[in-house]
Amino acid sequence: MEKNAIHLENIPLSELTTIGIGGLAKRVSYPMRTETLIEEIQTCRKRGEKYVLLGNGSNVLASDHGFQGTVFVTKHLRDINFQGESLTVGAGVTVGQLMRFCLEYSLSGWEFMAGIPATMGGLTAMNAGACGCTMSDIVQCVTIVEQGVPTEIPREGCDFGQKTSRFLQNREVILSVRLNLHRAERKEIEDNLMRCMQRRSHLPKGRSMGCVFQNTAGRSAGSLISCLGLCGFRIGDALIAHTHGNFILNVAHATERDVCALIDVMRNTVLREFGIELKEEIRYLR
Repeated sequence: MEKNAIHLENIPLSELTTIGIGGLAKRVSYPMRTETLIEEIQTCRKRGEKYVLLGNGSNVLASDHGFQGTVFVTKHLRDINFQGESLTVGAGVTVGQLMRFCLEYSLSGWEFMAGIPATMGGLTAMNAGACGCTMSDIVQCVTIVEQGVPTEIPREGCDFGQKTSRFLQNREVILSVRLNLHRAERKEIEDNLMRCMQRRSHLPKGRSMGCVFQNTAGRSAGSLISCLGLCGFRIGDALIAHTHGNFILNVAHATERDVCALIDVMRNTVLREFGIELKEEIRYLR
């Protein structure tokens, strides 16, 4: 009989985040079905226990002290339902999985997210984007858990903003996302894909959270940090990438404390020199 979920205890969050940082999670659950996720979340709420959802663990900085609650990892919630030019994708569907599906069925509109190491739930919650497009451009509706019941929220009710949404602000649990795409020739899709991938080719390789700060009006956070000569600055094993001022790399055994100290240096130096207050786009798991 297929298990409804896999449960583990005392798992290092460093194994669940792309930057490879974090202490022990008291409990980790890998639900196999959305119904199981809903049931377990309701149990946590009734017991007053802390919980958090993780997809690929990018854009996340976990505490050195771990997390005294349940971490729900959505990696098995990967259903894709296809109707016309509309796709309903599970929160755990990765960009790579979506790419393969859309190429097979000649669906376009998603190419901007190519190469982003994230899942649909996280991408939607953060209204992630690239190449001049964001998730809000293609989202039709989002299904969340509301009072223990799956509830559809139309795009107009998602409160999408720069790197944010109601789901992030209210810590709402995303189960699935319906995307509006359109038909195109495979060659056109592949050309779009290549352009978007080329724009990401300069990004630093290694363990990171992706961009740390949101861009400011008319100026990228990375360029502000770079022109101040902070690239290559290091605290402990946390390093500002030599080639991109908005990336922090874990070059060995960096800690949350190292990264937070480096973030403070970046933010405070930009504020002092330019009078611009940078806003973080990463999530803290504590």
